[in-house]
Amino acid sequence: FIRNLKVRTTRGGETRERPIKDLSDKGADALMFKKDDGGLTSVQAYFSQTTGRQLRHPGLVCVQLSKTAWVPIECCDVVDGQFYRKTLNPDQTKHMVDFSTLRPEERLRNIRNGLQVLRYGNSPYLQDFGINVDANPMTIKGRILPTPTLLYGKNQSIQPRDGQWNMRNMQLYRPEKIVGCAIIIYDRRFRPDQEALLKKSLFNVTQMLGIQGMPPDPPVLRKDAMGKEYWNHLKEVAVLHKSVKGNMPNLIIVVLPDMGEDIYLRIKNAGDIKIGVATQCLKAFKCGKGNEQYYVNVCLKINAKLGGINVIPKPDTVRFLTDRAIPTIVIGADVQHPGPGNMTRPSHSAVVGSVDSDASKYVATSRAQPCRREMIDDLTDMVAHVIRKYMQYRKEVEKNPNPAPRRILFYRDGISEGQFKECKDFEVVQIFKACDRLNIPRPKLTFVVVGKRHHIRFFPAPGGGSDKSGNVPAGLVVDRDITSPVEYDFYLQSHGGLLGTSRSAHYNVLVDENNFLPD
Repeated sequence: FIRNLKVRTTRGGETRERPIKDLSDKGADALMFKKDDGGLTSVQAYFSQTTGRQLRHPGLVCVQLSKTAWVPIECCDVVDGQFYRKTLNPDQTKHMVDFSTLRPEERLRNIRNGLQVLRYGNSPYLQDFGINVDANPMTIKGRILPTPTLLYGKNQSIQPRDGQWNMRNMQLYRPEKIVGCAIIIYDRRFRPDQEALLKKSLFNVTQMLGIQGMPPDPPVLRKDAMGKEYWNHLKEVAVLHKSVKGNMPNLIIVVLPDMGEDIYLRIKNAGDIKIGVATQCLKAFKCGKGNEQYYVNVCLKINAKLGGINVIPKPDTVRFLTDRAIPTIVIGADVQHPGPGNMTRPSHSAVVGSVDSDASKYVATSRAQPCRREMIDDLTDMVAHVIRKYMQYRKEVEKNPNPAPRRILFYRDGISEGQFKECKDFEVVQIFKACDRLNIPRPKLTFVVVGKRHHIRFFPAPGGGSDKSGNVPAGLVVDRDITSPVEYDFYLQSHGGLLGTSRSAHYNVLVDENNFLPD
């Protein structure tokens, strides 16, 4: 946080602004350096002699501003208005999003006002080239895709509206059984009445959704949010459950305090890697007063983590995915890079793919690769792993004698337009190599790059249809007027807006052997 932060120092009437290079491990009274005459002195003594005043906090550390300059931290003023270029924590991100959120009509008004301030039309450079900037946004035509019907348990179906639907009186399509559950609470302020609400809500909502096995009074372990051996806590609560219930749990609920992101990471590492048990983390201030809808969302996550299926699209409304004669696997891939300014940590690539005929159950795999490399080095191995799982599930669970996919729908995130050719030449080849490695016929491939980092915004026309948030409705497709005249691309608003102005995803189709249409 401190490194490269600009500070202002004043000495002998001269004020300078310099970035911090490092912090000392000793205070100004203990940090020694050699003077020009060869003698040793402390930073505290040097500043007292040269400035004629005593440091108020000589025990505080010093900051390094150049190769040889160490300055007491109390003599530095932070320069105002600096950009914070490192990764924000989740709480900071939430506050940033809340602050910057603007409804569509407000954002459009700000854009128009900004054009008046910038006065592009008066630019002599644009005038010399005969370019005129219209202050009004373009009016274009789009269309709304038909909404697929969703299928829940007991053959119950529901039709979403504006990208939303209500699960009231619905049971999950394939609920998984809980064979044991225990709770760890890391927040000392979590009261007994809140604990009772947590237990009661989990029991009632799991019964409502069809998830069997949630005990009405699971064993609880309270721990301080200190230390690093959180995997011992998971083992301890599992042993506690066995002593009370007679078996080991397959689910552990973890109640976290505010600002508990570090605990969350350690719990996930312990549960997913070291022990192998599903964990569901809840924030204390939310679950302590959560309503039925909150716990429904929690139980949807729990069912998926245990291997269940919450909902599937009704097969006759998405034939291109669920046609049993032409089995289709859906695969997504992305690369996550380290935070801004970090050039030493590796990047991590991830591939996730469907394994069932309804494209509702997924498996994932990930790899580490060189820092900032966008192309996925091990894509052949990763795609082969996903297709192998797909074939295994279709053969063993769905009892299908011909488990190999005949179509691949591949979505790739994080690729800029300048990398399209490299991606097509490198990654598409690796996908087919994965099929060859498994000794299956090469499926027909549709390779789509999905981008969200663009500056196109869609606003409903005056008097036109919009959702509750004022955004364009879910299902809007735009594939004319603003798209490429030579490439296959389109914009899709795939979900309803919640806060601010929705940013529709931009889809660029690099390969389409299946001859799909945007619809």
